Amino acid sequence: MNEFGSGRHTGTITFSHRSFQEYFAARFINSCPADLKPRLIERIVPSTQSDVVIAPLYEMDPYIVERCYILPVIDDLEGP
Repeated sequence: MNEFGSGRHTGTITFSHRSFQEYFAARFINSCPADLKPRLIERIVPSTQSDVVIAPLYEMDPYIVERCYILPVIDDLEGP
């Protein structure tokens, strides 16, 4: 993690590698209250092709990923 700026604190944080950003995003979701996790997962799902947050989140909390991501995808495949 690097602080962005020219020698002064700007409050902006950048990451030296994308996987750090993905890990911390997953960690943040995992640390949120249970009722907020599904909404956060729904919000990141459209970007899962480019942002690999689901994999580390699954390692941290497989139940929430299965309930909020995997099962809805299966339900969509099965149809009405």
